[in-house]
Amino acid sequence: MCKVYYVSGLVSIVAVLGCSESSTCNTEIYADSVLAFQDTLRKWELYMESSSDGLWEDSVQYNLEIERVHSFGGEYDPNPQFYKPAFIRVFSDTLLISDIATQSLICMDTTGTVLWKFGESGEGPGYFAGIGQVDMCGGTIAVVNNGLSAVELLNREGTLVRRLSIERPQDVAFIDNNRLLVFSKSRPGGDVHLFDIEADSILFSFGDGEWDEWPYSSSVYEIYSVFIEPDRVAYLSHFEKRMVFANITDGTSYWTDIRDLPFEITPHSFSYDKESGMRFDVAYPLYRSMFPGPFGEVDIIFTNLMYNGRMYSPDNHDNYPPVTVIDRFSTRGEYLDSYCLPDSSVSIVDYNGNGYMVGIQAHTGTVFGYRVNGGVECRDVI
Repeated sequence: MCKVYYVSGLVSIVAVLGCSESSTCNTEIYADSVLAFQDTLRKWELYMESSSDGLWEDSVQYNLEIERVHSFGGEYDPNPQFYKPAFIRVFSDTLLISDIATQSLICMDTTGTVLWKFGESGEGPGYFAGIGQVDMCGGTIAVVNNGLSAVELLNREGTLVRRLSIERPQDVAFIDNNRLLVFSKSRPGGDVHLFDIEADSILFSFGDGEWDEWPYSSSVYEIYSVFIEPDRVAYLSHFEKRMVFANITDGTSYWTDIRDLPFEITPHSFSYDKESGMRFDVAYPLYRSMFPGPFGEVDIIFTNLMYNGRMYSPDNHDNYPPVTVIDRFSTRGEYLDSYCLPDSSVSIVDYNGNGYMVGIQAHTGTVFGYRVNGGVECRDVI
């Protein structure tokens, strides 16, 4: 759940997760398991597919075998490499983790060895106020610095190269070594802004999500994107059931309504705090991650899905499901099917394109690593 506090404008967004009780998918006996069993995963997949006809539902060609191989950090780790991971990317065997507790970027490998750490809370070069999403291309790393209206550029050794200025950035995606897409609802001209890194200037802005909910929101947790080679991008706001596709070459964009769901979306509501005399707009995020999947498709994670198969709401908040559900879409926005990770409430996921996936478990701050079998040879299917 997200509470969006308004006085005369957006002040802050606070993420909270919750759960519910009895399951429509008969998963009760696995609720306390560290890893969900295969039949449990399949029951949740069938439930999530029951409301839409996916193009891959009846084909075994696109099945994945996913095994958790390790975990890092979390509430029981006495010497964690990070304390409150919010975003993660994986490139080959290198992990880049944005730690909002320390406002720093952690670079580590898949053995858990920290290679370097950059940044801390504050202002000026080398500091963050709202560290966010990250991307890397060649020898350059881009990191969102939302509160300071900047994107920090680092080299692969973790040294600051320069700072790009843009109003309240929310996501970043490289096109190549010198061109960077920065997503920001606050910057005029569109949702997507193409930077020439060497010139430190915006070449042009494009993309229009036609947002119904908080069209000017600047939250670092809201926008998620996928670059689709050679010249398109897909992105979403986690408050709305739509996916936007934008063409980098000509600046055109359109949006698709994300597929029918087997549960009702919890409507936004209001609450009133008598002590402060303030009214709160309460929003319930639906999605919380977007990444290129093992077959080259677009994968999107559900957030706030509860143990009884319904969405988080004030009367449905007692228990997490034992799995994390991911929807797959073609690069044109067509629903393909759903699959599950064998861990509960994984909210941010990335895939390295070569059989390795990582995810952050929202309620514990644990980073899981998964071995993924299937997908590499079928990249041309979408």
